[in-house]
Amino acid sequence: MGKLLRWSHRRLFLLSLSSILLACGGGGGGGGSDSNSPPSALISVSVNHSQGLGVTLNGSASADTDGSILTYIWDLGDGSQANGNTVSHTYATAGTYTLQLTVIDNDGAAGMQIQDIVLAPGVYDPLFGLQWHLHNTGQEGQNNARASLGEDINVLPAWDYCGDQATCRGEGIVTAVIDDGLEISHEDLAINILAGQSYNYRNGSNNPSPNHTDNAHGTAVGGIIAARDENAKGGRGVAPRSQLVGYNLLEQYTDFNEADAMTRGIGVIDLANNSWGPPDNLGSVEDSSQLWRSAIQNGVNNGRNGLGINYIWAAGNGHPIDNSNYDGYANNPHVIAVGAVNARGTKASYSERGANLLVSAPGGESCDTLAIVTTDLPSADGFNTLGSQNELADLDYTQCMNGTSAATPNVAGVVALILQANPNLSWRDVRRILATTARRNDDSGSGWALNGAGYWVNHQYGFGVVDAEAAVTAARNWVNLPAQKTVSSVLKTVNQSIPDNTDTGPSDTITISGSDITNLEFVQVEFSASDHPYAGDLRIELTSPSGTLSILSETHGCFTIQDEIPEPADNCTALDDWLFGSVHTMGEAADGQWQLRVIDGGERNKGTFQSWKLIFYGY
Repeated sequence: MGKLLRWSHRRLFLLSLSSILLACGGGGGGGGSDSNSPPSALISVSVNHSQGLGVTLNGSASADTDGSILTYIWDLGDGSQANGNTVSHTYATAGTYTLQLTVIDNDGAAGMQIQDIVLAPGVYDPLFGLQWHLHNTGQEGQNNARASLGEDINVLPAWDYCGDQATCRGEGIVTAVIDDGLEISHEDLAINILAGQSYNYRNGSNNPSPNHTDNAHGTAVGGIIAARDENAKGGRGVAPRSQLVGYNLLEQYTDFNEADAMTRGIGVIDLANNSWGPPDNLGSVEDSSQLWRSAIQNGVNNGRNGLGINYIWAAGNGHPIDNSNYDGYANNPHVIAVGAVNARGTKASYSERGANLLVSAPGGESCDTLAIVTTDLPSADGFNTLGSQNELADLDYTQCMNGTSAATPNVAGVVALILQANPNLSWRDVRRILATTARRNDDSGSGWALNGAGYWVNHQYGFGVVDAEAAVTAARNWVNLPAQKTVSSVLKTVNQSIPDNTDTGPSDTITISGSDITNLEFVQVEFSASDHPYAGDLRIELTSPSGTLSILSETHGCFTIQDEIPEPADNCTALDDWLFGSVHTMGEAADGQWQLRVIDGGERNKGTFQSWKLIFYGY
């Protein structure tokens, strides 16, 4: 089975030491009355993280009753002046500067504010200002693309508030990057590599650096998680002081190696990033191996001294053909399936829908617009090759990483911050924290539904875009979930014919009682229509006792790849005991009447709704 990659401070401290508001009455010039109050001036200052001692100054004022503000005049404290209510300025050296803002309205009345700012010396990351996924200031990309202010993972406040800890950048947390390699000598990664713990499946060494100049995917993933901050190099990762190990599974892929990678370092790693999966855009279901499923079960049962390894998984880039529920890796109940949003906070064009999606994160669109800035293979290797268009001047970095491959390490970095904030969390607690603290994005978009437990959920986004500040805050005082229970219904034989090429179809119910699960975490549906050779015709809908709808499959086409060109397939792998997954009923009770409806929306073939079964995970 082929596996594909899924991709399509020290901070500047700025302190306000004093603020003195002076009002100066102005006369003449505008014909206004001297009895009118002069305007009051206010100053706010923000740091431009991409430029060492760069600041943005914002002035505001309230005018008197006869006129509006016409003029903003700045004395910047270093001998320079500027006009305008918003001014960007870079100071030559650190130090204390006295700002003076004068505002004049059309009556000639003037108001003034004087404020000292202290700019501390520091080390800065020159590409951080381009990393909209970390701090979205409305960055401009290629072809007039522009990010939407605030559409990011809200990580700056998580870095800035550490509670009792001195720092909160992921210190002490180890992530395994399971990919096509990891360039452990990269200038922005080397300090965060956990020595001697990586593994090379080609030669058995502990150096997983890629064997081929095109295999830059894992290095880009690693940079999104843990590129070092405050080193005057490149950008930074979501958890820039966490540690990385690399396993180059995809350079020597076998089922055995795949399973081995899931538990290698089981006593060392806290989470594993997997930005790969079955081929996209084919439309057929593709299952994981029993070896892999056993390894994942081992990891969540025995990793982290019994608290469980957190497996973060790319949901897939096959929209509109694929649904993430056709992927036997991403729809497993023990992984966190991640979808992608763009710099405007809406679904990335390639990101697959799925009832199995837990959360979404920035993955960008393409290098022609706004993608993700991260580490690349050194020199002219990797994504950023000499002479390539729309790329960065520094060839050791790229601004062209995208896909659910890029969204997944964003979530992995947040998980590292969560685990640093509370190392006693189980893998299930991490899942629940991510889901319940995610931000409901794209409010004007369709698909949001309130489930029976009061959580908003969407087949495009899961529970929303991951929110680092909210997740870390929740983690600090989190009470761990009770032990998980797993309950299954009996396999129910239905054997109803599915009408061909209609918008109606047979439905069946299973009633659950005495499950003792009042708070669901995940639901699986084992479904069979093995006599229908074109499963892409089928739309399958599960409705919970609370009325929550999980769309498990959608009518779609299936394709084969011949000479690298997709061509329509004559058949589409039949669903024979296929396991679908859903998080949409999180928090609901298992007991009650569940309904499954099957619709054949295509005209290719006919078949039978043969049987189904429910498997519940919760407490």
